[in-house]
Amino acid sequence: MSENYLIDLDARCLNRPFDDQNQLRIKLEAEAILEIIYYCQLGRWQLFNSTVLESEIGQISSQTKKEQVERYLALAKCRILVTPEIIKKVKQLTNFKDDSLFKKVLSCQDKVNARVANPIPWLIGDENDTN
Repeated sequence: MSENYLIDLDARCLNRPFDDQNQLRIKLEAEAILEIIYYCQLGRWQLFNSTVLESEIGQISSQTKKEQVERYLALAKCRILVTPEIIKKVKQLTNFKDDSLFKKVLSCQDKVNARVANPIPWLIGDENDTN
């Protein structure tokens, strides 16, 4: 693979491998997340962190899950701070009906020119062939 992707996984994604795997969709999403983590561990892709994500992870009630998610997040090569520029971007996203946290996440992604994609179809796409 020639491209070194900068990856943003939200707390829900990072939690997915620790969710109940009895539902096929959850199992597939967990496998996709673990594949992404694997490529980050190899250094082929880079995971990024943000103060928004850290806040989101801080709200995980299970201490065990929180520690597991934090281990994944320790792979992050860069950290985005919520700056006045990002706060301004959040205010521009008033058309979204989602909560403020989602707007902050989008603004952090925008800061690093991240493309938002569902991990399963993105991973199986031809453009991401790792062979």
